[in-house]
Formats: sequence, structure tokens, C-alpha cells
Amino acid sequence: IELLDIPNEENAYYYFKQALEKLEWPEDKDELIDTMLDGTEWDQDFVDDLLNTNAQVFELFEQGLACERSQILEAPRYEQAADIDYADCKKLGKLVSLRAWSLFRHGEEKRAFDEAMKLAACGQMIQSSRGSLVQYFCGAVIRHACFDCIIELINDTTLGATTLRNYSLALDEYRPNED
Repeated sequence: IELLDIPNEENAYYYFKQALEKLEWPEDKDELIDTMLDGTEWDQDFVDDLLNTNAQVFELFEQGLACERSQILEAPRYEQAADIDYADCKKLGKLVSLRAWSLFRHGEEKRAFDEAMKLAACGQMIQSSRGSLVQYFCGAVIRHACFDCIIELINDTTLGATTLRNYSLALDEYRPNED
């Protein structure tokens, strides 16, 4: 794989990789998190603590989203499948989804949908980063977190049909590059 010369500060992948490395996750709370994401339970204090603990993750995530290009940091060697972890990507998707749900529960429905949409952008950027098949699926799991979150948010939203249609059209724009 021939890589383009992209400085780290202009490379979304650089920021996403750092965000994944900094992510702090309470492994013993996976079941609680899953029930919160499907809308059956909510613990705002826990969510606030988790979001605050991962404030730096969100900063790096936003920096990555602000970049126009995304590319793996070095060409993978044959024995090296990926430099990011699938399980961590799943956790990042859940973390951002929790932030979207928190916004939604505080009456900020549009911001909640916007937050969920960021997962589609992040996932697309990772999928298009010229990485391995593992990196492609890491991006896919993040994109699917967007879809899962939006499906749940739709159940309780008061946003109008036109606004929801605009989100649908925006999702069509997030497709991995063909190269």
C-alpha cells in the first residue's frame, strides 16, 4: 500500500487512534450500558461520570472529525493486521451513543441526532483509511453504532419528518471510498 504524505495534525485516523488508546471503559458495566442504549434503563450519574472520564477522548474524536482526510499511519506489514482494536471501536460507538442519549434526555433532540451522525462520519473515515480488512470492520462497527443509536432515538423523537428525512439523506453520503 502506498500512503499519501498527510501530516498527523491533518489526519483524522491519527486522532481516532489516539482517542481509542485513551478510552476508559468500565468492563463490569457492559450490561448496564447496553440497557441504557436500548432505552430500557437510565443512570444519568453514571453516564455523566463516564463522559467526564473520557473528556479527552471526545476532544480527540472531534479533532478527527474536523480533518478532511483519513489514512492509516504506516503501511501494514504482512503480519500486522491492524493498529486499532475492534472491541475498542465498539466501545467508542457506545460512548458516543451514550452522549447522544444524554443530550436527548435533556431535551436536545437535534443535537442528539447530530451526535449520533458523527459516528457515521468517523466510521466512514476509518473504513476509507487505506488500512486492512480489520480496520475496515472497525469502521463498520462504529458506523453501525450510529444506526443503532438513531433507530432507538427515532422511537421517542418529536423531530419532524423533514428533519428526519435530512438525516436519512446525510447518511447516504457516508460511504467508504472505493480505492
